[in-house]
Amino acid sequence: MPSEENLINVIDAYAAQSYGPSDQGGELSRQRGLILDYYAGKNEEPAPEGRSQVVDRSIFETIQWMMPSFMRIFAGDSNIVEFVPEGEEDEEVSKQESDFLNHMVTQNNDWDLVVRTWVQDALLTKNAYCMAFMEEKVIPEKEMYIDQTEEQLALLLQDDVEVVGQSSRPDPDAEPILIDPATGERVQDEETFVGAMAIYQANGVEPQFDQPQLYNVEVRRVRTKKSLKFRVLPPERVRVGNDTTDFTLSDCNYFEFYDETTISDLRKDGFNVPDDIESEDGRFNSTTTVEDTARDDIFYNDQDVDLPDPP
Repeated sequence: MPSEENLINVIDAYAAQSYGPSDQGGELSRQRGLILDYYAGKNEEPAPEGRSQVVDRSIFETIQWMMPSFMRIFAGDSNIVEFVPEGEEDEEVSKQESDFLNHMVTQNNDWDLVVRTWVQDALLTKNAYCMAFMEEKVIPEKEMYIDQTEEQLALLLQDDVEVVGQSSRPDPDAEPILIDPATGERVQDEETFVGAMAIYQANGVEPQFDQPQLYNVEVRRVRTKKSLKFRVLPPERVRVGNDTTDFTLSDCNYFEFYDETTISDLRKDGFNVPDDIESEDGRFNSTTTVEDTARDDIFYNDQDVDLPDPP
């Protein structure tokens, strides 16, 4: 198994030989940024002062005219995914599998928006990438249990839970339990009960009893939720090995997508990030490219703010 250092060196070598790295600057990045500006209707070649300024919206209008046709093809049918049966005995199973995956695709995702963004990227920037992945979210939940017996509390604590609050009161319906004077523990059987009572009587001491308790417990448990997700990747943040033979990426030896996130989002996703962590310089450390700026002007209101963690 390769060491971590060797693996990083291999990744860096492939990244250096990949195409599409807009953060390096180049003709592809310039063209993409320019076409995004044209789509937004920016006047890239203003007339001299005092003359009429003309904004060409032909790119925007052409793409918007084409979009309905693409939407009908890729999002106009409820059967986005379909399994083809190999024989009559497979027809029912294929139908069930198709229905299940169609539900996963269309109900767990805004499929119309995914397709629209995907197609729009393809028309605007020449390359468009959509990533299908199984998203696993860590969801913390608080639960309150009222009037739990000791046995019920013991069973509850066998689960992977964290107790965040607890109170107790005597159980009015439970019989007091005798305390063994020899061990200080509760008497669990009749033979020990007889022996304990004999000791109390021999010493002339009043028998000691313990009253069972009822517990109110607040616990925090963490569950994971998995769902099939689709994400359209900004082409300017994608690297593809230069030995890739075609657009299907079926023979692609190197594919990379990089993104930026906040510490708050990492913690929300379940990662344990220490409070005193310091940012480190990396290959993609807050690099703003021509395409980033152009895309943000159109689609996003990008405020790079690390919000406080929720209580």
